[in-house]
Amino acid sequence: MKKLLKNTIAAVAVILGIGLGLGIGQQNYVQAAQDTYSLSMAEDNKWYYYKNGVVDTGYTGLAYNDYGWFYVKDGTIDWGYTGLAYNENGWFYVNGGILDWSYTGLAYNENGWFYVNGGILDWSYTGLASNENGWFYINGGILDWSYTGLASNDYGWFYVSGGMLDWGYTGMAYNDYGWWYVVDGTLDYTYTGFGVNEYGSWLYCDGRIRFDYTGNARRGTTIYVIEAGRVTQTIEMQLNLSTDSEYYKYEYAYKTGDTSVLETDSEKAFYNGLSSYLDAAYAYATPYEQELAVHNYMVLNSEYDYYNYINGTIPYVSHTAEGIFVNRTAVCDGYSSAFKLCMDILGIPCEIVTGEGDGAAHAWNAVMLDGEWYMVDVTWDDPVPDNPGVVNYDYFNITDEKMRRDHSYTSDINANGTKYNYYAQQENYFTNTTDYYEYLNKKLSEALESGVENATVVIYVESLDAPIDREFIDAYTDYSKITANYHSIGSSSRYSSYVMMIVWRLS
Repeated sequence: MKKLLKNTIAAVAVILGIGLGLGIGQQNYVQAAQDTYSLSMAEDNKWYYYKNGVVDTGYTGLAYNDYGWFYVKDGTIDWGYTGLAYNENGWFYVNGGILDWSYTGLAYNENGWFYVNGGILDWSYTGLASNENGWFYINGGILDWSYTGLASNDYGWFYVSGGMLDWGYTGMAYNDYGWWYVVDGTLDYTYTGFGVNEYGSWLYCDGRIRFDYTGNARRGTTIYVIEAGRVTQTIEMQLNLSTDSEYYKYEYAYKTGDTSVLETDSEKAFYNGLSSYLDAAYAYATPYEQELAVHNYMVLNSEYDYYNYINGTIPYVSHTAEGIFVNRTAVCDGYSSAFKLCMDILGIPCEIVTGEGDGAAHAWNAVMLDGEWYMVDVTWDDPVPDNPGVVNYDYFNITDEKMRRDHSYTSDINANGTKYNYYAQQENYFTNTTDYYEYLNKKLSEALESGVENATVVIYVESLDAPIDREFIDAYTDYSKITANYHSIGSSSRYSSYVMMIVWRLS
């Protein structure tokens, strides 16, 4: 039985039934109206595309009848065709010769791969799309083989390399929202750790670079020094104590993170106190800075057990490092033992020196920096009675000559280093009035030129030959030697033995 389906379609509505008249001249309109088109089945049971009643073997493209849109090749429906086809309304997806309005996904023609949404090529789409070969990155409707970076779909953010989702990639990736960490191709919002790109190594927290963080982070025995999220230095921690040391377990726990070796509450308390000192030290890179950090932390977070000292009731624990790390109070041998333990773990050569201080039994330390020894008395740098927030440096990294002004001892150590004396490391330290007043006037003039209403200049001066007296103070507080054009100026001083701190205030 022959059934002939004919549709006479005016050229003004050949494709999708859309009328013409938009920018088309009258002559063209008349010509188009004279042609008739149909998509009909012939006696051989094949569908043909007719123009004015004649099969148009020259036509390839989309054609319409009552059953829908079909893909015609050389005048006949090509039931074997699957892919993209074009008319004046756009590109459409054809499946088995029939326009498939249900299809959403990737489709191919000789120009490449494209994204189809509801059967129509979607030029507005940018994101991920998949086919049987994987997920791909689409940019403006076109598969972009050049793209490498992050892309998203309904399931999250993923890493694309050369246009294709790379499930094997683990590392850093960037989008408009920042730098992120990717694990196995997927943005991992749970990741906390480090990532590396061409700009360096970075700290990540919750999958994102911590640009707001400056400080230290640790992984195993490696300490990472971080500035604005970027790793500027790594420090490898070595286990410096011998395995038979009573303190080995504490170093091991700190440097490996394995605290299972700490069995009792007292061990855990000791470890927590010690760790706070090591954290303070490892915030710095050089041995001098680390030593100074321990010194300062001990002075600021401990106090001399003065009450028990004057009453003759000093408990045993105040003679030990536990007094510092757990009770935060000790006498000289507790200070010196705690300080030595920190230095030993840091790998800084250190010894405990015993003798007398002002005629009384006393203990302090000697440290070696760059091959030279220095004397350190943290106990005497901690004000008694305790003065919160105040740190003295009169006995930090000084020579035997200076130490013996008020300490007596016998030692094989020859402490003659001067480079790492605290004051010698400061630009505002002087031992003569000429350099002192030159520096002071320079700082006061700079303050005036900058327009500040009030300025403060702090300077340290040291008497090399005798304890500070009135004459020495007057020599360094001589207002007649101030050349800055000030409205009012005043000074105050505080000294201990041979070192004086002078504070000048200008308005």
